[in-house]
Amino acid sequence: MTGFGTTSAGAQVDAVEISSPGLFARILTFGAALQDVRFAGKDHPLTLGSPDIAAYEGPFLSFGTVMGPLVNRVRNAQAPLDGAMLSWPANIAGGHLLHSGPGVQSRVWQVENQTAQSVLLGLRLDHMEDGLPGVRHLTARYSIAATCLRLEIRMETDRPSLASLANHSYWSLDPTPGFEGQKLQVAAEEYTVLDAALVATGALAPVSGTDFDFRAPRTLTQADQLDINLCTANAPKALRPVAWLQGRSGLRMEMASTAPGLQVYDGKSIEGTYPGHGGVPYAARAGLALEAQHWPDAANNPGFPSIRITPDTPFEQVTEWRFEDTC
Repeated sequence: MTGFGTTSAGAQVDAVEISSPGLFARILTFGAALQDVRFAGKDHPLTLGSPDIAAYEGPFLSFGTVMGPLVNRVRNAQAPLDGAMLSWPANIAGGHLLHSGPGVQSRVWQVENQTAQSVLLGLRLDHMEDGLPGVRHLTARYSIAATCLRLEIRMETDRPSLASLANHSYWSLDPTPGFEGQKLQVAAEEYTVLDAALVATGALAPVSGTDFDFRAPRTLTQADQLDINLCTANAPKALRPVAWLQGRSGLRMEMASTAPGLQVYDGKSIEGTYPGHGGVPYAARAGLALEAQHWPDAANNPGFPSIRITPDTPFEQVTEWRFEDTC
């Protein structure tokens, strides 16, 4: 564990490196961020990140961090729980909530355990912190075995609450940032329909005949404008492959998850204010976000998989990124 920097509030942020002979990852205590991933024999990073902690407090807040407690958009910045209506300060146009405002992605987590191949990060949330009931203990465990990177997220609570968390890494498998020319496949037959504000309406629609049909591998182009949740299951399932990304250089990533959804976002809002890996700022669409998650705004849509947690039913989600060089 080494020092990475100091936040504007004066908090120390550390970086933890884990590795196997085939894979390397660097994780920050700020936001439990996956700051860098490298495949043995390849000289370029596979995720977008910055060497500057100020970047993560600013436009890089979603770069590799664990986001929540409620990821994605919540209609009207409010949601019901057991007969009560919870509300939050709106932070996007239309009066909606995105990614819980500051959220857990803006906190400095604690290293609870560390080995050469794994790190366990923890965060305590007090009752009504982030606008949600319950004293909650959140953990994120990253581990590496061979060429597989695994993330296990768990949130325990002492009373009923809501939880929907996701890692928000931007992926680019080739030496030059950007995903155009890479091939994407997602095992999803349906997507969650959105309104003009990109908030889920509660309806589902088939991907067939739409720009969201990635059931067969498809080469990504400038024409692909993506910010959509694809339904990979109708409830949390056992760990299974849900997406595949193939780089032009031959590097391939298989993504497996227990989550029922996958948000695919094209990074159109990426800003080049701070240096990325290698010291060069990123342009828009420099990476593709693939966020294993519950379906967005689930608390306001009873037909969606539930995000209610209790002392007996904590939030648990596993995601794996499995890499291979196909050349």
